[in-house]
Amino acid sequence: MHGYETNINAHFLPEFGNMQLSEITAESVQDFFNLKAKEGKAVQTLKNLKWG
Repeated sequence: MHGYETNINAHFLPEFGNMQLSEITAESVQDFFNLKAKEGKAVQTLKNLKWG
């Protein structure tokens, strides 16, 4: 549970925190993952974010 909370606070809320769930599109999620990859996040981090 701690890992999920960490990912939510560190990654998801800064990107999507001011949006309604209905406003989050597949394209915005893909853009989020592309940005994280460009930031140099490890493959395992990207997998954890995907499954979280």
